[in-house]
Amino acid sequence: MADHLKKITVILLVMFCIAPAWQTIAAENQSQVSQQIEMEDQGKILKRNSYDTAFKISEVDQIPQFLKSITLQYTFLAKRNNIQGKVVLRFIIDTEGNVVEPQVTESEPEGVFDKIALEAILKCKFKPAIKDGKAVSCIVNLPITFKIR
Repeated sequence: MADHLKKITVILLVMFCIAPAWQTIAAENQSQVSQQIEMEDQGKILKRNSYDTAFKISEVDQIPQFLKSITLQYTFLAKRNNIQGKVVLRFIIDTEGNVVEPQVTESEPEGVFDKIALEAILKCKFKPAIKDGKAVSCIVNLPITFKIR
């Protein structure tokens, strides 16, 4: 009987002491996960809003123009193995002519030239697009071809 009472006591301790603490820990973890998801969602919304508020090329009076471009550098392995390809970048040119949020939308062969193309476009400077006499942000899709000469 004493052993049976000890077991009941242990069960009651678990139910009234440990279980609430466990529930508190679980609730805190859930809260942290919810906050992290909310922060990630806000980040996605910010990115989505940048593209949502920028004009398409077809909507502007004057398209962006290169002011400063750079020469693309082949990687040693791509050149040595005679690999050629194409990367299509999507990015925004802001009202100051800077490249914002570049991303690879197509890549052939996949992953070979992506980093080179992204690094290069971030170093470029543009004259921003013009709409109704004002500089505006504009979405650009730019294919970049990599050919060995």
